[in-house]
Amino acid sequence: VNAYVASNPFSGRSSVTNMPVRSSIWCGIPVRIIQQVLEPLKKGDIPTFRALGANLEYIGFLRARQLGLDEETMQAIAKQCKSWPPVVLMVSSRWGGSDAEKLLQNGDIILEVNRKCVNDYFSCEEIVKDKLKVPIKILRYGKVHEFEVETVDLNQDVTNRVLLWGGAVLQRLPSAVTHQKGISAEKGGIYVSSISRGSPAQKYKLQPTYRIVEVDGKETLSLDDFVQATHNKRDGSPVRLKTLDLKGKVSVVTLRMDLQYWPTYEMRLEDGLEECKECPNNKSN
Repeated sequence: VNAYVASNPFSGRSSVTNMPVRSSIWCGIPVRIIQQVLEPLKKGDIPTFRALGANLEYIGFLRARQLGLDEETMQAIAKQCKSWPPVVLMVSSRWGGSDAEKLLQNGDIILEVNRKCVNDYFSCEEIVKDKLKVPIKILRYGKVHEFEVETVDLNQDVTNRVLLWGGAVLQRLPSAVTHQKGISAEKGGIYVSSISRGSPAQKYKLQPTYRIVEVDGKETLSLDDFVQATHNKRDGSPVRLKTLDLKGKVSVVTLRMDLQYWPTYEMRLEDGLEECKECPNNKSN
């Protein structure tokens, strides 16, 4: 067995009609990647993984030469390539809040990671997965730079707290958003992961994937900020929310609280135990 085929269903909206659509992505998962998870589990250990904190893409030698890669380096890379034509790795985007976001730039060509020449995704992941920091050599605008980059702990990638508010599920910015959009979880606001039909959130058009950054003109970048800003709101009270979509477009919505049918609850996961509690603002006028 060389690989497993996986189907990843997803839903969204058509860019042409704006109607809901459902589709799926089919992809092959190499066995060597699965083995990285299975081997520790067989020994009774929890798999641990770290990442560079940047998304990489393949580019050919022609593009690399245009970005300043010299002939000698290209020859050295070509000798190590396991497939043809030879390629190099380039930074396409960086994860929000990571060390790579501060040190690297989009368009950097990766020459070495941990003093080893790498030109494929798996080799880079294999080098980085168990290291807190890695030295990295990159080519930027024709000049070579060296940095020591602190890696990202993927095992901390857990949602352990959500707020059920006005029919919306609010949480800290998920890692998938910070990885794909480069938005810092600490500064990106409160993520709206879903809304319930018939709720105030749906009625006043608070959309899933929006990020709440202000409540009644006050900056609210964390769940604690949000709870503090809304804890005095009573049934029927208006709440003005400033939101950003994933592209950074600003919207302002005013939502009227309905605590009789849509009370506020907080759910936490701590030490493997779930806790759900009613928030103190669930009171009628």
